[in-house]
Amino acid sequence: MNNFLNYVANKVIETASNLNDLKLILPSNRASLFLRDALVQKIEKQIISPTIISVSEFIEELSDIKRVNSTQAVFEMYYSYCENISKRKQESFDEFMGWANILINDFNIIDSYLVEPKIIFSNMISAQRIKEWGSLNSSIELNKSNGFWEKIPKIYKSFSKSLIKKGLGTHGIQFRESIKNLELYMSENTKPHYFIGFNMLNKAESIIIQEFISQDRGKVFWDLDYEFFNDNKHSAGKHIRSYYKDWKCLRDKKPEGLSSNFEKEK
Repeated sequence: MNNFLNYVANKVIETASNLNDLKLILPSNRASLFLRDALVQKIEKQIISPTIISVSEFIEELSDIKRVNSTQAVFEMYYSYCENISKRKQESFDEFMGWANILINDFNIIDSYLVEPKIIFSNMISAQRIKEWGSLNSSIELNKSNGFWEKIPKIYKSFSKSLIKKGLGTHGIQFRESIKNLELYMSENTKPHYFIGFNMLNKAESIIIQEFISQDRGKVFWDLDYEFFNDNKHSAGKHIRSYYKDWKCLRDKKPEGLSSNFEKEK
């Protein structure tokens, strides 16, 4: 990681006429700190540094809603549950706590990958078998009636709407809102955006990065060895190879940031 970030720091300094005009987005706060340190060590004169943030911070900015904490998310989910389940069928909060986070996590995945809720919920209900609903089958034993599963779309809608109204959202909701806001954000923000050190992207991240590259407003630097990228059978380069195959904006382009460390070690 350090070698990769040193490479990126050099590239940023070499190619940017004004570092203050850049926004650098990395997978984590830790990686952001390392890149900031690498830039500080390489820049000899006093300048205004680029904006360096994690992807979570960027998505929060783009979505214009704050990340809800896990405790509040459970309470919000319980309110939505009680709104849509008749009193005689409701579980106590203690019972609900036993499976609430699983439902929240599944909603989060649905949103992060921009899955159409109506389609997935319709498929789930028509299947009429709880065990076909991923990890939920082993945890929500007290709600196995079709009535409960038919209420899930309403619970999802109520939960999302309630959070957004309060300016809050799960990570998945933030991704959905980010896609809605992307066009406006790009019209109001002219800074080039560099996406650094990513590998497996969810659908929302993929759309965002492609949009910046397509409009010549962004670059992407991959933390991967050439050996893994060029070897079609190696799983380490699977996702990045697929981007260069499937993304129109990357076709016929060479990936930036790839190292040759694996080859040197041999």
